[in-house]
Amino acid sequence: MGELRYKPWGETRYTWGSTVTDYQYTGQRNDDDISLYYYGARWYDTFLGRFTSPDSIIPEQSQGVQAWDRYAYVNNSPINYTDPTGNSYKPPCLVCDRVWWNYSSYSPIIRRALDHSVVLAVGCFLVGCHVDRVQNAINGPTTREHNESIVANAYALVTPLEFGGGAYSQLDNLLEDGTRVVKHHLVPDASSPLPKADGPSIQMLPEDHYQTASFAGRNVRGQPFRDTMDGLISQGRWRDAFAMGINDVRRIAGSQYNSAIQQALDYARLLGLLKK
Repeated sequence: MGELRYKPWGETRYTWGSTVTDYQYTGQRNDDDISLYYYGARWYDTFLGRFTSPDSIIPEQSQGVQAWDRYAYVNNSPINYTDPTGNSYKPPCLVCDRVWWNYSSYSPIIRRALDHSVVLAVGCFLVGCHVDRVQNAINGPTTREHNESIVANAYALVTPLEFGGGAYSQLDNLLEDGTRVVKHHLVPDASSPLPKADGPSIQMLPEDHYQTASFAGRNVRGQPFRDTMDGLISQGRWRDAFAMGINDVRRIAGSQYNSAIQQALDYARLLGLLKK
């Protein structure tokens, strides 16, 4: 049992007792090893009040010109907003999780008419409300729906970052827009007989690379991953090794690096690795 209180930007102001979870400031995961919070898309430094890497999107429609400050946290207004994803702040939703109109006291004929009203159905589709035919009410959107719509709208306004793949030595540590990236071997360099420079690799955001099993393999957390990779390569099962590395990347970032992965696999085919 314990209690944590925070300063506006997330630094701990007061602590008492024991903390049973690492999900703390604004419900995000605190990594004590590096003193940063993980917000899904990137890491946040409460001491600086800034993210450690630039936003991969620029949600100008929802955040205005401050969205171009790509390291800023919640438009520099932590008292008023939170950021559930690391990509876009969450304005307060005053109409979420509320009953907008309860018509349960109306006559059965009117209730049935409203329950099946095309006008209400279309109207709610447009503004995000819901017709509850059990409770005879019009309900506002849920907070989760509100958050997801903000992120979806932000992504719709921008061109995703374009990550590359290929030989490790041929990849840069900067994207064309200046975003800093790191190079990640799909088959860990320590497990591969190829020279480090020749290993099929992709560009990744640092915060994503930090979560890969091969990165964690530098300590005990990733040892089972490394052991399995070593076994596959010793048996010449390159195809299975690549599949394992790709699944590890997709576990972290979904389809974000698919284009880079495809480029790395094309390069691996030229080396003849995918025949094995």
